[in-house]
Amino acid sequence: RDARGGPRIMTASETSRGERAPLLASGDEGMRASSSGGGWGRFALGAGTLGVIAACAALATTPASTDVGLKTLGIGLSLPRDTRGGALHHASTRPVAGGALEEPKLVLSSSVFDDEDAALGSHSGRASEEDDSERDRQFLVPTTVIDALTEKMNGKTSKHSYVGSIAKKSSSHRGVLATPVYVVAMEKSENDARRTAELLERLVRFHGADAVRDLVHITPGVDVTAWPKKIELAEYALKSVLSVRSEKQMAGLPWIETYASRGKDGRLRDPNARRFPLSHHIGCLFAHMHDWQMSFDARYENTVIFEADATDPSLLGMELSGVQTVVDHAPEDYDLIFLTARKPEGKLAKTFKDPLGNELKMYHLTDLNEEAGLSSYIVSSRFFKKMRRYIVDHGADMVDAWLSAKLCVKPAFDAKGKFVAWEENGGGEYRYLSCYSVKQDGFRSVVSDDFPKT
Repeated sequence: RDARGGPRIMTASETSRGERAPLLASGDEGMRASSSGGGWGRFALGAGTLGVIAACAALATTPASTDVGLKTLGIGLSLPRDTRGGALHHASTRPVAGGALEEPKLVLSSSVFDDEDAALGSHSGRASEEDDSERDRQFLVPTTVIDALTEKMNGKTSKHSYVGSIAKKSSSHRGVLATPVYVVAMEKSENDARRTAELLERLVRFHGADAVRDLVHITPGVDVTAWPKKIELAEYALKSVLSVRSEKQMAGLPWIETYASRGKDGRLRDPNARRFPLSHHIGCLFAHMHDWQMSFDARYENTVIFEADATDPSLLGMELSGVQTVVDHAPEDYDLIFLTARKPEGKLAKTFKDPLGNELKMYHLTDLNEEAGLSSYIVSSRFFKKMRRYIVDHGADMVDAWLSAKLCVKPAFDAKGKFVAWEENGGGEYRYLSCYSVKQDGFRSVVSDDFPKT
């Protein structure tokens, strides 16, 4: 417990001095600390993340002789984005399955959070006049990248459509991706670019070009070593906190302090926070918070979030053909569903098959664990409501272990969502998040020989 009676969480600085810190994602040079050249402008995409990813996607998906096509992809992404017609509907087009699962029941009800201050998370002083409901549209995968993928798959240069294997098997198209997807990738990391290219290709093969074009977004990673460059990404990630807390108050919130305690030049004061691996963990937290906020602003009921290396054989727990099927079978009380390779934990909740016949097992995550990794997961709209209150009151932690080993499984809260204690028998009765994990027995992700391993 801290001096204010809140949950004692390791600060970013303390973590660097001793807490075990397994990496969430790749440790390549781009992840360590890429200097940020190129212009995101305010929030606009330039020849940054997507420019690199498009170029590497071209390398991964087109013949080596197509130098002109490669240059076109790279240059095209520095131009203003097209609007693609109508906006995506605010909710996933497929609702989650009805009916709460049996036991364990001691999970905080989402109704506890329904009466939150209406202003919380809506706007901050930085952006009081902005409507961010369509912010994520700027991150949609560029059409040029989809075209390069479909040309490879079709073996032609003129056909820019591809029907995925799920739609080919079922005329009803049930199981085809119908939920927004965010893929977090680091700018100027060629390794992340190549990983993302393979992830996109796999999604197209299963779900088709149209679904990927309409629903998949490549979102920016956060490089804290480059601050104050692109500090707007962290400001957006902290939008809900900035709306109700001063920077002085934020300086007392674990991990959030890294933003609030910057020097006059806008850079991190703590030298440990500027060094790998701690800089990576802090950036990873803010990148995921950025996407949680963006999903909330877009009013999505369900959102799939991948890190660029999600398909790494050591990380993925099920084939991507089953992503929408998991959403369709999600319990109505779920906050978070892990798709990563994990040990079976908790009670087996459901068994079902994806459209290609792969059997999936869903476990209600209740057992204490030391699992790390947040490379693939699904969140509901309730997830953000719970997380924003916790962060505003208590700050954050190393994002993967914080969710999996604490908020998902430890009965550390009372029925009104007030923190009691992390310790066993500390007086808490309720787990903060209702979490599940999905496993496909015998599955091992297959990637190309060129895939940069984690």
